[in-house]
Amino acid sequence: MRILFLLLILINVAVYAWFDRYGDLMALPPPPSVPEVGRLLLLSERPGGPAPAVAAGGPPPRTRLCFRAGPFEDEAQARDWLAALPQPPRSQRMERRSTRVAAGYWVHLPQSLPLRDARRVLRELREKGVEDIAITPAGDGLYVISLGVYRLRETLEERRAELAALGYEPEVVERVKEAQRYWLTLEYDAPPPKELPAPARPGGPCG
Repeated sequence: MRILFLLLILINVAVYAWFDRYGDLMALPPPPSVPEVGRLLLLSERPGGPAPAVAAGGPPPRTRLCFRAGPFEDEAQARDWLAALPQPPRSQRMERRSTRVAAGYWVHLPQSLPLRDARRVLRELREKGVEDIAITPAGDGLYVISLGVYRLRETLEERRAELAALGYEPEVVERVKEAQRYWLTLEYDAPPPKELPAPARPGGPCG
């Protein structure tokens, strides 16, 4: 028992001596200090001030205007007109569709007469040197004196002046027909050209 007691004392002394010599090597360094971080603020808790600038959107889209031109008798005529424009369009589109076009001018005396009276007036006109005239049915047993059909406006005006000199005031009826014609749609960025040559129509927003 005494020997065991002495052995425990020797072990304690040895442990004490070891820690006394090597204890500093076993000491752990203190944890590094953490810098103080401020508390996060919600947006609603931020002090008042001007709102952050929001990036503005891109530039507004440029306005585009469209013009219609026509009718043209054929595609070549439409392309020649397009090539002669002083300011070419941003884009163009050609279409072919049925169109009511002038088919000449019919000139006749305004009165609707019974056949006997129409023949008398016809004879009077011929005696005055008027040619290319005829009696045309007007319906309900009545007739009118036809003074010709003219394709050109200039020829029509000459005929009307001839009859006016003889004391007659003829009526003019423009005749129309359906025909295939070509049309152009021209698109321009604003500002558009000040004017386009005929047969262009006034422009408007492109739809």
